[in-house]
Amino acid sequence: MFRPTPGAECRTPSPAPEPTLRTTGNLYGTKAVYEPFQDPSTYQQAPEGYQPVLIEHVGRHGSRLLSSKKYDDLLWQLWQIAHEDGGLTELGEQFGPDLQKTIALHDEIGYGSLSARGAEEHQGIARRAVERMGPLFDKAVADGTPISIVSSGVDRAVDSADNFVIGLEKADPDLASVIQPQANDRDLLYFHDTDPDYLAYEDSDQLGDAEDALEEVPEIAAAARDVVSRLFTPEFVKRIDDGEFDLVDHGKGKKHLESVVDAGSYVYELYVIAPGMEQDAAVDMTPYMSEEDAATFALLSDGGDFYKKGPAFAGSDVTYRMAHVLVDAFLTSVEAVAAGKEAPAAEFRFAHAEEIVPLAALLELPGSTKQQPEGSCSPTRTTRGAGRRWRRWRRMCSGTSSAGRMAM
Repeated sequence: MFRPTPGAECRTPSPAPEPTLRTTGNLYGTKAVYEPFQDPSTYQQAPEGYQPVLIEHVGRHGSRLLSSKKYDDLLWQLWQIAHEDGGLTELGEQFGPDLQKTIALHDEIGYGSLSARGAEEHQGIARRAVERMGPLFDKAVADGTPISIVSSGVDRAVDSADNFVIGLEKADPDLASVIQPQANDRDLLYFHDTDPDYLAYEDSDQLGDAEDALEEVPEIAAAARDVVSRLFTPEFVKRIDDGEFDLVDHGKGKKHLESVVDAGSYVYELYVIAPGMEQDAAVDMTPYMSEEDAATFALLSDGGDFYKKGPAFAGSDVTYRMAHVLVDAFLTSVEAVAAGKEAPAAEFRFAHAEEIVPLAALLELPGSTKQQPEGSCSPTRTTRGAGRRWRRWRRMCSGTSSAGRMAM
């Protein structure tokens, strides 16, 4: 970030190189814990003759616990029956105490809560933002320009925002004077739960049929049988196949365990959540899920997310057009800065995968542009803490200000 002396020559910035498409934690789908994609020293630098004047940021909440009592509870119910009836393998016997440890943690901290790692993730993102955009934050303090903090109002997003503020103030204590109290905006940052067209799509046969088709993929059934057969004896697995069980969770009472695929996929749900809560309770779920089986279940998870949150079906934008409200909010501040009007120095927003994935599809970011006909799926991933940040740069030449550019 440079501000040349008056009369310095301004060069037209060269376009940023095309990003290399990358995902993290492919075995973990959207539950992959957050990690920076690259060394901060290799980030694109400010164009010569430009200075930062605005940050627009939206991030997903950090790593969390299970959202509600369902997968852990249903597997515990099944495990207890198998334990009573002698239907457990040696590995299955080991699974019970790990289930108990997982349930105890959730009862103590609360389902859906931000984990200790999730708190650290957002503190780290904030610290790196200050390190990278120091001049902007220094100017905000000097001029008294506010820094806006907004969340969806859901606990894990609220806590993520709080920890982001902690990270900002640890990196630069003077920022406390300009950071505004956190606001909540459900329509902006939880729009998947307020958009009527999308809510109708969630209940549609089109989506339901696609999700059913995903679960019937032969590879899914094979992976589920592999997982379940390592935990339960052949005789007990046959009882599941024969439809003897229809277990209902003791949380919201909406989730059932009736089949081998149900049981295998629920083990996967515990497998993907474990790394994010490792600082709260060290539960190792890798003995119960091979990497090959995890990769198969990840495709099932990604396929479901693709249809529910991503590009989805060809010819329809119902899953992502609702993200326009977020883009509009970004652009409103950008236009205010361009017009010389009052605007915050930075706006930090905290949302959910249901907002980040549609935003990626709307912006046609790499890997989020291809739609599919019914009956097929394509992976679309977002990690915990993933986000989008726009930085507006203003060119300063010979003491004048000209049009800026944005970097994402």
